[in-house]
Amino acid sequence: MEFHLTLTPPGKTAEPLDEPMGEFDLNDYEQVAMYACELLGQTDARFSIGGFGQSDWNFDIMTDFSAVAEALPVFVDFVHSRRYGELDLYPQGVERTLKFFPEKDMVRIECESRTEYWRPDPCVEIMDFDTLDSMLQNLAANFAKSVQIVCPELSSREPLNSWLSWV
Repeated sequence: MEFHLTLTPPGKTAEPLDEPMGEFDLNDYEQVAMYACELLGQTDARFSIGGFGQSDWNFDIMTDFSAVAEALPVFVDFVHSRRYGELDLYPQGVERTLKFFPEKDMVRIECESRTEYWRPDPCVEIMDFDTLDSMLQNLAANFAKSVQIVCPELSSREPLNSWLSWV
């Protein structure tokens, strides 16, 4: 199963969390992303990631996707600029690192598991850079669209606002 990741925006809105938005820094993207993922976790939004021998890694939105969302600006940047980069999927139970190595018009993706119960097979996949770049642009755009649905105030922050233009 080839590496993939997608986000399906929610069809319904979420109830605001008990904590007011003023309790975190609206200019700190990582804090905004974590709050947004908590809101999205209350909706029917779906995140799918898989590859390396397993078609669906069974990530939830609130915790597991949050690790992806927090890293999304850097992730999009290094793929778009065709530079080496890593994506640390740190939530407990997931504990995987994806390493992206540029090789001409392709990218070699290595997956390392830090758990005893799952091992990638194969541990290396090759993907066209344009395919990966397009996949990440769609992911970022759908994340921004999802945030706009659950909390429009947050979607006006960068980089979410810029990503909305990719929808």
